[in-house]
Formats: sequence, structure tokens, C-alpha cells
Amino acid sequence: MHVASPTKLNVVSSPWLFERQEMDILEPFLKVPLGLKYLIMAVDYFTKWVEAEPLSKITGVKIL
Repeated sequence: MHVASPTKLNVVSSPWLFERQEMDILEPFLKVPLGLKYLIMAVDYFTKWVEAEPLSKITGVKIL
């Protein structure tokens, strides 16, 4: 079961219509193979393109 963190959501606006991308890190999942506990997702709302990658730990090097 995934429980969202209790932080306030931020509204992001764009100067151009439909020009919006977002990234999110989903918090640790339990009982996953190969120790991949996190999921980083990127979404382009104009093209509806979604990319997701599982990670074993969150570091600046892996995110970039």
C-alpha cells in the first residue's frame, strides 16, 4: 500500500498552454524484486509521454 507524504502540493503554472512537465518519486514499495524500492516518473502533458524507472536508492547521480 502506498501512502502519500503529508506535504502540501505545489501548483505549477506555465506561460504557454499545455506546456507542462512533471516529475515525481514514489516512496518505498514493500517486497519488490532486486531491491528496487523507488519509482521515478516523468510526464509530458502535451504529448502524454510517460517515462518511469525503478531505483534501489535515491541519489542525485541516479536522478540526473
